[in-house]
Amino acid sequence: MGRYRGALAFWAVFAVGLLWSAPLLSGRARLVFRDGASYYDPQFHFLRRVWQQGSFPLWNPWENGGIDMAADPTYGLFYPLKLLLLVPVRWPIPYHLFLVAHWALAYTGIYFGLRRWRYRPTTAALASASYALGGPLLSQFHNAIYLVSIAWLPWAWFALEDYLQEGSRQRLVVAGIALAMMVLGGDPQMAVHVLLVALLLLAAGQGRVRRCKRWAGTTLLMLSLAAVQLVPSGLASRRSYRSLYDQPRSIWTRWFQRQPDEPAPAIAARQRRAGHDVEIYAFSVAPWRWAELLWPNIGGRLAPRYSRWFDTIPAESACWSLSLYGGLVPCLAAFTAWRVRRGSRRRRRATWLVIVAGGAALGYYGVGFVLREIAGGFDSDGFSELPPAAGGLYWLFVQVIPGYELFRYPAKWWPLAALGLSILSATGMEAAWRRPRYLRHICVILLAVSLLLALLASPCMPRLVHWWSTAPADPFFSPLSAEAARNDLLRALAHTAVTAGVAALALGMRFRFRVAILVLGTLVDLYLANGWILITGPVPDRTLEVHGDSGGAPEPRPAAFPSGRIYRPAGRLFFPASLRDLPGQERLVALRSWDEATLYGKYYLELASPWHQSGLGIGPQRGAFAGVVGHRSAVMPADLGVALDVAGHQGRRAGPVTVARWSLLKDLGVTAAIVPRAAASPGGRVRSIAEGAVLEVASSGEFGCQVVALERAIPDPAPQTRRLSHWKEWMERQLADGNEWRVDMSREQWQQQVRRWALDPQDVQANTTARVGPLSWGVDRVSVEVDSPAPALVVFPMRFAPAWRAWRCGANGDMSRLAAVRVDGLCLGVVVPPGRHRIVVAYRPTALYLSGVVSALSWSWLGVGLLIQLYRFGRSKRS
Repeated sequence: MGRYRGALAFWAVFAVGLLWSAPLLSGRARLVFRDGASYYDPQFHFLRRVWQQGSFPLWNPWENGGIDMAADPTYGLFYPLKLLLLVPVRWPIPYHLFLVAHWALAYTGIYFGLRRWRYRPTTAALASASYALGGPLLSQFHNAIYLVSIAWLPWAWFALEDYLQEGSRQRLVVAGIALAMMVLGGDPQMAVHVLLVALLLLAAGQGRVRRCKRWAGTTLLMLSLAAVQLVPSGLASRRSYRSLYDQPRSIWTRWFQRQPDEPAPAIAARQRRAGHDVEIYAFSVAPWRWAELLWPNIGGRLAPRYSRWFDTIPAESACWSLSLYGGLVPCLAAFTAWRVRRGSRRRRRATWLVIVAGGAALGYYGVGFVLREIAGGFDSDGFSELPPAAGGLYWLFVQVIPGYELFRYPAKWWPLAALGLSILSATGMEAAWRRPRYLRHICVILLAVSLLLALLASPCMPRLVHWWSTAPADPFFSPLSAEAARNDLLRALAHTAVTAGVAALALGMRFRFRVAILVLGTLVDLYLANGWILITGPVPDRTLEVHGDSGGAPEPRPAAFPSGRIYRPAGRLFFPASLRDLPGQERLVALRSWDEATLYGKYYLELASPWHQSGLGIGPQRGAFAGVVGHRSAVMPADLGVALDVAGHQGRRAGPVTVARWSLLKDLGVTAAIVPRAAASPGGRVRSIAEGAVLEVASSGEFGCQVVALERAIPDPAPQTRRLSHWKEWMERQLADGNEWRVDMSREQWQQQVRRWALDPQDVQANTTARVGPLSWGVDRVSVEVDSPAPALVVFPMRFAPAWRAWRCGANGDMSRLAAVRVDGLCLGVVVPPGRHRIVVAYRPTALYLSGVVSALSWSWLGVGLLIQLYRFGRSKRS
């Protein structure tokens, strides 16, 4: 009977998960919130269309003038489970199948991990439901790459625990594979967090030297398996906008990267918030949010009506996990199993996992924050120069760990805390099955506390409602609904009171009834508390169809979008008046349609229709829509990020936007800009594309190459420092008055390049008779016909990257290498000799190829090892 009860518990949790995701899997609904809608949906759809064409490009020419797809971890080009995107059903079902498959991976990982530890099936189902149906995991349906890492997290952690408990080296291999999957899936930060916590636990345990050496082998295995993603992403991060700073962030930048003539600032010196510094401590988990562990949605909800009154707290950070709630009974059971010093080693390690992860998730709310708040209460400014994050665990990691400052969002630590709580809840429930009195008393106490808080809050409600009704309106979610906020607060207290009361009654019953009521009650508890987290909307009847999806010709692109590239600032810079009064979820559904019409996020990739060209690859053809400039990518290059700042980029918040520096953007082929109607210049040609949004046409030039005389090109190397101010000064020089073109070369290199073909200085003359043909695109390569009477500089409308290689193809078929240089801070340029040539530039990332070989050999070695183990197992069974 116990076996059937355990199977029913396992499949009951699975059924609730499928019930949650049924609208997504049926294709009747789609995500309308955060990056799940505007980022990953169009990006994964783009990958699906490209792969269905039979191409595997490494360079995306539609994004910001070109971006290295292999270096951007959010693409996850080499993640094996991305094959789910090729399931032959209509979009977005493959995308939703990808998400639900990782939910199932997370659930089975923690369930079978607990079963391996000899926990009862019902206990494992209850604890795994707390993790798989909890707010921290369900919230990441709107952030696909973080859902991937959370799905593999139980597999990595249970493998590490098995090694620590049993000493099995095979479990270290499993841990290495799980960590590599996190990296390949797009979230190396979670892998770093697991490695860091594991190192702390190994260093504190017995046999620390031997175990640390073996864990170093696991780390090496992870690095080799995921090298194909880690190496290009690591090199891109060193040259990214994140690596620039105004003031040093860590002890390494303070002491080793400062200029010789400047003093090293104090470690606790307050930083000016610029560039990536703004995002390092964004999305921190405020300590008052811990109340959500016991009272679900007590701080309000974002949908279906915007009632999150926590946002009215001045020090509240942006919300990463929409809810922290993982079920009342599992949470209380985890508290009963909490052990810091005594108890089993597994219990203590799970406790320290919660402490470390929960403390790091505080992020912005460090010791400095507490001291500043205390000083503010006494009208003192004694700690005004102290950073709020100073003294916190996340701040310590940023200061001490080399390269950690390139990460962001402390809330990414919280899934580890949720995993620790789930493991502790299994231990606590095992004790409660035998001796339920302690847990029952806690439930009765919480019931009384919830009722008492409801009685105390009722007289204060009129004042609170008045305060909430006067709160400033959120530019995205509309004004705060004070009535809904009041209902959510009272509903949270009532929900916990009822759940605690039912649990107390169940714990007083016989064993079989106790188990059934607690398991089913927890599923109902989680469904009622977290059911709103998957914010979806209807799938429109008519979508943009392209080759490979519909089998027919692509629909014509909207006539409003011109040829060439469009400058579109990254933020939601304006909203139509018709959306202001809509309730929360309806507003989100309407905003997704609005975002698609104005090419917010990565919706422009839906217009980047791949096609074959003489059997070769993909690319924007002459006179076609060639993408968007202005999107803020995960690993944005430093030159592009600084250029967008200098060009008038206003960031993510709403506000006036003007296209101030066409001279910088036009080199990338930008011919128009999407701006609010009020920001359109009076003299520009304007076409309306949506209510309040216009397309301002800057020029009618063709999207193609430019030929520049060498006498107009002067050397101007990019700065070698990481100072944001130095890069901005350098980018401003690219916009200096005059007809000069600046190339990223030293004067000696430039003179050698000029003398290579110029027999006489007089040959370097004004090149007014040069002719250039149309661009011809292939997979990661572009070619153009150039006819120039003198040595010249050919400027391509593409972003420069160190991996570009250039060749000259002569009439007789011979090829010679040419120099590829950075021009005007952004563009790709090639120095060509006089005459008529075909210039070919190809993207050849050598580091990617070498790291790909390392990964391929590592996976092959793993496969051979698995076959050997299976052969030995078969022989032992036969004998």
